[in-house]
Amino acid sequence: MTLAHMELLQAQARDPLLDRLDRLYYVADRPEQYAVRPQVVQEAIELTLAGVDVRLEDVQDPYALPPVAQQMVDEHIAQLESAPDGDRRFVQSPAMAVWSTLRMRAHALQPLYTPWAETLGGPITPGAYDRPLFRSAVDDGGVTSIRMLSAADIVMREYGGKGREAKGADIVAKHRAFVSQQIDPVSRLFYEGSKDGASIRTRAYTAIGMGIDHFARPDGTIERRGMRCASFACGAAGPVSLLVRDMQKRGAEFEKVYMLDQDPLALAGAYQTLEDAGVSDDIIDAQLTDLVRGDFEKTIEPGSLDIADLLGLIEYLPDELAIALLAKVRTRMKPGGVVLWGNMVKDRPQQKMFKEVVKWPPLKQRTIKESLGLAIKAGYDIKNTTAAVSAREGVYANFAMRIPEVSQGAVSRAGALAIAS
Repeated sequence: MTLAHMELLQAQARDPLLDRLDRLYYVADRPEQYAVRPQVVQEAIELTLAGVDVRLEDVQDPYALPPVAQQMVDEHIAQLESAPDGDRRFVQSPAMAVWSTLRMRAHALQPLYTPWAETLGGPITPGAYDRPLFRSAVDDGGVTSIRMLSAADIVMREYGGKGREAKGADIVAKHRAFVSQQIDPVSRLFYEGSKDGASIRTRAYTAIGMGIDHFARPDGTIERRGMRCASFACGAAGPVSLLVRDMQKRGAEFEKVYMLDQDPLALAGAYQTLEDAGVSDDIIDAQLTDLVRGDFEKTIEPGSLDIADLLGLIEYLPDELAIALLAKVRTRMKPGGVVLWGNMVKDRPQQKMFKEVVKWPPLKQRTIKESLGLAIKAGYDIKNTTAAVSAREGVYANFAMRIPEVSQGAVSRAGALAIAS
């Protein structure tokens, strides 16, 4: 037997669990390269030993800064975190001052997805809000008619009357100013170099990779026709637009792409983002809906979805609502489909920057175990779930919950809960 033959047999006999553990320990031994916190790595190791598929991914951000520029950004963020007026200093650059006016709304993520763009809106233009996208009943002097209204129309109707028109006009005007604002060099460095900015992108790339891996054949192509995808709380649709685009390039054919959000201005931006990614507008279905109340159950049929995207949603919900929503989404999935979502981990870098300087809207940070516990209680099978953390930033855990083609004899509920507890 040759040496090469012996090495081949050893590789074939190697336990996949050992390979996964090797990767986890590899990351743990390189804190200068990976920002993921030791507690998160330890949790990943414990879950792996318990039989859960947990990965620390080395996702490359194509907009990562050169080392010298990155060091400058890291030092500046450390100064903002230690300064008593760090939050005020943070918004002094022109684009950041405009960005801060919408940090409570979905558009705030747009320049993090497209930090190379000339404006904060990236592909979104002010005209997006005037496009008639929404069917709505309108009272014309006692006669009800159905009209197509724009996002601006919807907002003005929402705040119309009782002297509140000015508030609706102000909201629309802020969005127009936001998407038109040029990105200055200082603001661009933050969008590119902050851990949160990079993690928003790598979170998306991780979810896209999970979605493609689920459907792709060994040669990378996807032979699936009549696909239906729904993005819940889609925001400006950065991740799902790239997922659909990349899957189409691999041969997938989509019959419908649902965009669901309670913010009409976000939906208008999502529509334009999808078109910019090459998604045909005749398959885009923008739905103005309250996800917590489950309105989507009236328009999306049970067992009809191949892909459900909840990226950036679950972390804004308390446990009970998160479990209920995940369970409702599961009833809409086809056998062989996949549910993609994420949650910010509890222990992460630049936490003070996130909470006290940027002052991002409150969300529920969860451990990987806590997030898996939500999925299990919602009825998903932990054996068909993969968790992945982008190790370079160490901010988000992504989850791909696969819907089996046929019943696989899921682990007992008690056993699954024991793993995630």
